[in-house]
Amino acid sequence: MKKMLSMLLATLMVLSLLAGCGSNTNAPATTDTPAAADTTDTTASGEAAAVEPFTGSNVFEAVEWAQRNFPDATVIRYANQTSSANFEANGGSIAAACLYLAKELPIRTEGRYRLEVYADGILASSVDDIVGGLKEGTFEMNCLTAGSWSSYTDAFAEINVPFLFSSCEHAEAVLEAGLLDEMYARAEADVPGVLFRGINAIGFRELTNNKKEITTPADVSGLKLRTLSDPIQIAAWEALGASVVSVPYSDLYSSLQQGMIDGEENPALNLWNEKLYEVQKYMTMTNHLFTLSCQIVSKDFYDSMSAEDQQILEELIAEAQVASFDRYKEMSEEAVAHLEDAGMIITYLDDAQLQAFKDAMAPAYDMCIETMGQERWDALQNYLTANAG
Repeated sequence: MKKMLSMLLATLMVLSLLAGCGSNTNAPATTDTPAAADTTDTTASGEAAAVEPFTGSNVFEAVEWAQRNFPDATVIRYANQTSSANFEANGGSIAAACLYLAKELPIRTEGRYRLEVYADGILASSVDDIVGGLKEGTFEMNCLTAGSWSSYTDAFAEINVPFLFSSCEHAEAVLEAGLLDEMYARAEADVPGVLFRGINAIGFRELTNNKKEITTPADVSGLKLRTLSDPIQIAAWEALGASVVSVPYSDLYSSLQQGMIDGEENPALNLWNEKLYEVQKYMTMTNHLFTLSCQIVSKDFYDSMSAEDQQILEELIAEAQVASFDRYKEMSEEAVAHLEDAGMIITYLDDAQLQAFKDAMAPAYDMCIETMGQERWDALQNYLTANAG
């Protein structure tokens, strides 16, 4: 039902564009400052109208609540490849971040803005679609994994290095120490028209396949794998003898189901939320890459906002980032147990086995240094060492 809602919203948006009036042209509503438990809106006649408290549990319910209570708010269209089922279940970090934005945005802006979410890659599925959509005003926000930007910028080479972080906490510490700001500054210089703001925690990626249990790098040889489109990640898996195949995330389930590819690599939480366990038999806990997605905003849209609303949006994105990491930490271990209960054969590797994978991916490290340059590589090592505790 929620997927149908997303598709209906997308259809209505296209029809409105053809009619010459975009969904983002509503005049901002003027509202009284809402109280925490008893909010009010102001009608065109100046009469106070009660705003019902939000009592839902997912972003679609938050979108519907905002539509009812703030119908005149300017719409921020949030396009994403995450499935409707994931959003409906509030099943992961992106869903948690979007839920936070959807329920807080109309309140904090006093009814001037609200969020609408378009799931399942309906509005944009490829990187080109996403960048083009933000620049052309098809939508105002999106989020995209840092490993998907290589055709536009090498800004995220640092966090595409295999076996970089020892834990989620290590990743957070290194990013907050200044690495994220440096990467985002490079990205905005390379991708004009797109603003890079907060991040969503996607988590440590694991290797899955339908052919066999994998315990050594040699076991990967000959497998057709879908990986992130980043050249460093491709080089890492090709060094193990895999045949890397490019597949959009929204097409991953069907590609595995139809046997177009043998396996893929994703965090356990994604495997559970997207039901990839239905089309994958084996999972090896490699923890080879900590993935994050970049929260991105159309610069043209951002520049159209008042300074006050820009600040509010920045604050909300930062708060949504916290909600994202909290949701990831809450659900990641549970996801592994769910996958095992669902019948996946899960293989755990000891330190020596993991080191064998890291050693076999040596060509990827050479590419990292070549891509970043020695100065950036040395700075990355300093970040890792200084924030290891």
